[in-house]
Amino acid sequence: FVTSHLVSEFKHIPLDIKEFIPEDKTRTREEQKFTTKIEIAIFLIEEAIRRGIKFEFVVADAWYGSSPNFTDYLEAKGLKYIVSIKSNRNIFYKFPNDLKSSEHKISELLTLISPDAFRPLDIKLSDGSNKKIYFVRMDLKVKGLSGKRRVIIETDRIGDWVNAEVSYFISNATELRDDTVIRYYHRRNWIEVFYREVKDFLGADEYQVRSMDRILRHWTLCIVTYSMMQWLQHGKAIKEFVKKND
Repeated sequence: FVTSHLVSEFKHIPLDIKEFIPEDKTRTREEQKFTTKIEIAIFLIEEAIRRGIKFEFVVADAWYGSSPNFTDYLEAKGLKYIVSIKSNRNIFYKFPNDLKSSEHKISELLTLISPDAFRPLDIKLSDGSNKKIYFVRMDLKVKGLSGKRRVIIETDRIGDWVNAEVSYFISNATELRDDTVIRYYHRRNWIEVFYREVKDFLGADEYQVRSMDRILRHWTLCIVTYSMMQWLQHGKAIKEFVKKND
């Protein structure tokens, strides 16, 4: 499945769900009406806009952020985004020993950045705990995208690149500070919490049916239940109603 979610600092609400069926290589895409995850994600964004759902930024992981089709769509729609990109995404940057091409994988930049360039930042995780990370900002030409882009590199340790967790973000939200871009991206972690909780506590993956329509119906019921639980936890109006009718 591909899902869309509305996330803030204090709450998370799943918005929509659409099935993703892997491509059958023995049939043409037209025969099986194959739709890529990128196309589904764009459809879900369009659905949110059509339904009048207000949101400031689109946040997505590297599967979507590394797709020029996805970022091109967001920019064509005038939407602000914060997305992760894969470590093998190519960028153009003049390395000291470059003679001809200046095209490199973005992960190769780690060997050039001075440890002193990284700034520390404490971020709050979805479980309430804090995590210290380090980040640096660079303005780079990313292959497949026009012009230079703000690229933020985040890591949990400096110098030990073999064992470090490193993430790469791009964003067109020029009004946001670099640390705010990182904080906003980490709100996406609520989506991982959603999948864990909807499976562990609501049995979303314990269906005993086979047809996609019935599986989707089961998941939809789980999502509705999860959403009601979120509103009961965070919605003031519902809290007051429950208290009044207790």
